[in-house]
Amino acid sequence: MHQFTRYYCGTGVISINGFSMGAWATGVNVGEAMRLNGMVKSTGPDVDKILHTLEFFGPRYSYVITGYPPFLKHLVDEGKARGFDWRAHRVTGMMGGEGMTEGLRAYLERSFDAVYSGYGASDLDIGIAAEFPVTVWLRKHAAADRRLHVALFGDDPRLPMLFQYNPLDHYVETNAQGELIFTINRLSVLSPRIR
Repeated sequence: MHQFTRYYCGTGVISINGFSMGAWATGVNVGEAMRLNGMVKSTGPDVDKILHTLEFFGPRYSYVITGYPPFLKHLVDEGKARGFDWRAHRVTGMMGGEGMTEGLRAYLERSFDAVYSGYGASDLDIGIAAEFPVTVWLRKHAAADRRLHVALFGDDPRLPMLFQYNPLDHYVETNAQGELIFTINRLSVLSPRIR
């Protein structure tokens, strides 16, 4: 996750962590990963706190807001209902925890500058893989062109997520049942996670 946020966030960005800070470890892990790159406000999925933060700091900053896909849609809708001017702010949405359609991405991109998704699991590693501009471009084109969809992903009517990962950090295998098997390769992992 730290490499992902550094790529998208750079420096001088205010990150707003909209993942739950309660029973699930994701919110805490995302907050810690983003803290390595600058200022983070961990609000959890609290629309009032997020909109207040954006209003308080204003449009002179860039923002990254993280959360589950349905929550980011809810945040955008609530902001619009309250008269919040999303386009006056530079906001990137980073989501995870479940898949996202290209229709949802297009909807969010009317308010956000960009929307990216990540792949991981709180009990494994939150930053296993991520969308980057090339994967977003490919997925958008596959959503618009059924022939490309079939050529890349097969005849499944659903459009899968498409991520890139660093094989030096994560070794990924596929078993006979089509399940993914992960080994975390980084020496900085406190507890080994092998296969």
